[in-house]
Amino acid sequence: MIASTLDRVLSQAADLELDSNVINNLYRSIQFLPNAHPMRTLFLGGVGDIYVIRFRRSQCQDALSKAVDIFQEAMLNAPWNDTQIHNYALKYGTVLLYRFETKGAVSDIKKSVSVFEEAVRLTPDGHPDKLSLLDNLGSSLLRRFECLEDLRDMNKSVSVFEEAVRLTPDDHPEKPSRLGSLGSSLLRRFERLGDLSDMNKSVSVKEKAVRLTPDGHPDKPLWLNNLGNSFLRRFERLGDLSEIEMASKMLEEAVRLTPDGHPEKPSRLSNLGVSLLRRFEYLGDLSDMNKSVSVFEEAVRLTPDGHHSLLNNLGSSLLDRFERLGDLSDINKSISVFEEAVRLTPDGHPDKHSLLNNLGNSFLGRFERLGDLSDMNKSVSVTEEAVQLTPDGHPDKHSLLNSLGGSLFRRFKHLGDLSDMNKSISVFEEAVRLTFDGHPDKLCGSAISAVRLWVALSALGISAT
Repeated sequence: MIASTLDRVLSQAADLELDSNVINNLYRSIQFLPNAHPMRTLFLGGVGDIYVIRFRRSQCQDALSKAVDIFQEAMLNAPWNDTQIHNYALKYGTVLLYRFETKGAVSDIKKSVSVFEEAVRLTPDGHPDKLSLLDNLGSSLLRRFECLEDLRDMNKSVSVFEEAVRLTPDDHPEKPSRLGSLGSSLLRRFERLGDLSDMNKSVSVKEKAVRLTPDGHPDKPLWLNNLGNSFLRRFERLGDLSEIEMASKMLEEAVRLTPDGHPEKPSRLSNLGVSLLRRFEYLGDLSDMNKSVSVFEEAVRLTPDGHHSLLNNLGSSLLDRFERLGDLSDINKSISVFEEAVRLTPDGHPDKHSLLNNLGNSFLGRFERLGDLSDMNKSVSVTEEAVQLTPDGHPDKHSLLNSLGGSLFRRFKHLGDLSDMNKSISVFEEAVRLTFDGHPDKLCGSAISAVRLWVALSALGISAT
């Protein structure tokens, strides 16, 4: 009786707006079924699906956490001969990845990777779900790399995506998606290691993704956006004007083809804004700078709840325009935008330190224009917090130390407090030490740190030889 009732309700639930009490009652009803009941894990999966739908519609974190718990229960309690075990693992790993994306908990991304690895292991070659499992495993490995900076995760992510592409025929509807995933992982490895062959392959596979997607297909703007990003990164590496022109062209087309109200419209606008900003930096055309700011503002406007990365891009473009034109309204707005980005980003999120550093730079910029000591003190304070949040071994640590040393040195010059000078010297020395640790920018980074250290020592009349 319980099983037949659950079957009937769950078969209709996806089309209903069920309140929390109804969903909770469904879950409690399943607990009355014995663990060995052949439909128990299937029903658990159904309730988990309802919570996922609820999360996607409302971004309710409680619904997401319940989905995580339920899919874990379904996977762990499924009989050994249940043909859906891999499916429960797929859903469990996916909701863990969702929760990591929203809350930034490292434990969630670690668990997501292990669950997807187990799901791939449980799924025989030739099974129709094997390729989607490889896709999800590659994505989780890439996100874990971005969080923990373990190159083994990056290399494995590329290998997993390559395997998924190899197993997918060109006429398969998911082929462009898998090419896009491979291209993104290659781009990320290029950004980390600087191997131009990764960049060139990233452009090549993304061009194929665009070519395999017919005009009018809803995913066309996605692949254009991804291709534009790869052209942008190659421009940043090689400085070839044709690359930034192609980047802007692809990204403008992606924005044009993305309808208003589409959830990806803000991020695509933001990518276009970055390309316009880079073109301004290369050619000096102020129309590119102004359009960049306008595009970032539009991206933020379309995201009423705010997103730290969109706010960060807007804040950076306003800071750049202030440094170029000196309009105080730009630096004031830049500070407000960065403050909002920091407020929206939880402690422990991997981007928190860079947002604090950018806020510190904006305070410093306003101090240098107006001379208000409160701005200098705020610059030192937030940059110190950025350094404290960044673990030793992180590739950004030396640049954050450089920023902190610079703020302390400027405060010393303004107030003459020797404790600031001494701390500035210590911070620059630490930056020099860290840049000799295999970082790809170590020569440039250590040279900058060493020069700043020499200037600081010279200010005290101390020989820096």
